[in-house]
Amino acid sequence: MIRDAAPKRVVELTERRYARPTVSRTFEGRDRFAPAAAWLAKGIQLSALGRAVSDYHRLELAVPQISEDGIRGVVVRQDRFGNLITNIDRRTFDALGRGAIEIVAGPHVIGRLVATYAEIPPGDVCALFGSTDHLELAANAGSAATRLGLARGDGVVIKKT
Repeated sequence: MIRDAAPKRVVELTERRYARPTVSRTFEGRDRFAPAAAWLAKGIQLSALGRAVSDYHRLELAVPQISEDGIRGVVVRQDRFGNLITNIDRRTFDALGRGAIEIVAGPHVIGRLVATYAEIPPGDVCALFGSTDHLELAANAGSAATRLGLARGDGVVIKKT
C-alpha cells in the first residue's frame, strides 16, 4: 500500500492512446485507470502512460487504530442504500483473532456480524463485510444511516468481550 511505502515513480495519465476513446466527466477514473492497469498488466512501461510527476498530493485517509482490546475505526462513506462503510478492513478485523466481540457504532450496539445481507433479520441493523472487504453497517429493507443517525466521520469500535 502507498501509505506503507513511498512509490518509486508516479506518472500523470496523459497519453490518450492508453485510455478509453471517450473519457467521461463522471467516470474519469474508470476511463483512465482501468485501461492503464490493463496496459501495465500487458507489460507496457509505466513511462509510456505519461510524464513523470514528483509533486503529487497524497490523501490522508483515516486508518483504523488497533489495540489489545479492539479496533477503533470510522464511517468513511454512505452508499446509495444507506449502508455505512467503515475504514475497518477484513485483514485488520482478522488480526483481532477469534473470540466474542461487540460492535459499537456511535451510541448503538450492533446486534451481530453476518455473512450476507439476506441474514439481517427484519428491522435489524447488522454488520458485515461488503464487496470492498470493509466492515459495513446495513439494515434490512432500510437505511442503516437513517436508523442509526450516523454519517461519515462517526466512530465504530469493535471490542473483544
